[in-house]
Amino acid sequence: MSTIEDENGTKILRRTTEYAPRQSWRTWLIGRPLPTADAPHQTIRKIVGLAVFASDALSSTAYGTQEILFILAFAGMAAFGLAFPIAVAIVVLLAIITLSYQQVVRAYPNGGGAYIVARDNLGELPALLAGASLLTDYILSVAVAVSSSVAQITSAFPVLFDYRVPLAVVLVLFVMLINFRGVRESGAVFAVPSYFFLAMMFLTIGTGLARHLTGSLGTVVEPPALEVAAAQAITPFLILRAFSSGTAALTGVEAISTGTTAFREPRGRNAGITLIWMAVILGTLFLGITYLAVHIEAVPSEFETVISQLARTVFQGQGALYLGTIVATTLILIMASNTSFAGFPRLSALLGEDAFLPRQFAFRGSRLVYSRGILVLALLACLLIVVFQASVTGLIPLYAIGVFLSFTLSQAGMARRWWKIGHMAPGQERQERASTLRYQSGAIGTIDNSRRAVYGYDQRVEVFGDKGMVCVANKKPDSAEWSLADGIHSSLPLFFFLERYNDSYIAEMRAFVDCVVNDAPPPVTGLDGRIPVVMGYAAKQSVAEGRPVRLDEVGG
Repeated sequence: MSTIEDENGTKILRRTTEYAPRQSWRTWLIGRPLPTADAPHQTIRKIVGLAVFASDALSSTAYGTQEILFILAFAGMAAFGLAFPIAVAIVVLLAIITLSYQQVVRAYPNGGGAYIVARDNLGELPALLAGASLLTDYILSVAVAVSSSVAQITSAFPVLFDYRVPLAVVLVLFVMLINFRGVRESGAVFAVPSYFFLAMMFLTIGTGLARHLTGSLGTVVEPPALEVAAAQAITPFLILRAFSSGTAALTGVEAISTGTTAFREPRGRNAGITLIWMAVILGTLFLGITYLAVHIEAVPSEFETVISQLARTVFQGQGALYLGTIVATTLILIMASNTSFAGFPRLSALLGEDAFLPRQFAFRGSRLVYSRGILVLALLACLLIVVFQASVTGLIPLYAIGVFLSFTLSQAGMARRWWKIGHMAPGQERQERASTLRYQSGAIGTIDNSRRAVYGYDQRVEVFGDKGMVCVANKKPDSAEWSLADGIHSSLPLFFFLERYNDSYIAEMRAFVDCVVNDAPPPVTGLDGRIPVVMGYAAKQSVAEGRPVRLDEVGG
């Protein structure tokens, strides 16, 4: 037993022991068991959260452009010029979804994403649809990301093309093992590859744009053969299909809203900031890659990825920078599956708590992670990889329904939530299962000010707003309070004005004399008297019209 002091100087008894659990192959693989009390400390900062939860969305830039080109190839290479306008439309959609999920993470800081939003606002059946679509999306994210990472490897080393399926399965199991060790450790492991990828991609895009502007970029040397026969005209359906395939770049955007509980407090704010970072980076990379891919005349192919063609064109061969880009892209795609390993177990735990999945999914393992969810996700992803032979193009069409179904249900649920808030009475508060609804009138603040009262002149001012409250109390002759059986009592406020404002009157007379005798500028002017009058008019107009009124609207 030992004694320690906390930051406040309070002495605390701490029990110590020399006993250590026996080491086994299991603890060697995933680490020693953690006490449940350590759960709050297994949270992550925004900088690590970006690597853990945004890697899926950021890595989708590695195949988003390629999938657009694959569809446009049905109309021939002349249709590739439509890829950039389609990418712009997808980025606009990304901005809308990001703003919407900003509301979700702040309203639901305990996570759950589309499932929780739909459950609280739309009912059980829409919630189950949202949960099922998200779980399916997470499984596909792992399969697609790992398959794409193997495609990057085989682009640089074609001799490995026939081994892409076993390579992908091994990589999935590797990521599963890392996640068994816990959120904080896996986040630290994945942070370095994520930021290495960002550095290499911005270097590639920056160099490519510079060479394009100077006219020295050129086109892909010895591009792969176009695998699709151009036998279709450019139609609205083809463009919409290309748009649908390109929206694979939006996969993983919802992961932050599902895994909000992994962030440090304040969770909602930190998750929201990370979401904005992710959206800005994702939009920039996606537009840059698509713009350059069109200008270098990249060809979509199962044998060489668009990223590989872009890197060897920008860096003029397969030198160190080309290999660095391929390695970075491969790593981020492997790490991207970690987003699903962070989101799938948490969502399956919520469904388990609600008895829609076996309750065992809601139990944490020895490392304080939902180990059963991690295991099931890895097995299902491996099954998809084997069935589809690690083909990204074969897996992508399965994305569309699940991704956009969860997006739609989430936003419909938030619209319903705002409708409920708008129909609440002033001051009303309603506690729901995952959030609290509060009346919102749109007012910036509410000012209550009274004077005459039975206990004397009461001139307290209280301002209530969305961010907090400001209170100016009455001046009393003393600060004493006494507690009796009939209540708590204190001295009455000073009654007479000369008592209340004695110091103010003295300061005013001294300033007046200083102005007359010493020609000093007055500390108070007519503007100081005019502003309270303008504030009064603005407050009166605000009450009458039920909206915030700026001072400059009434002459302020």
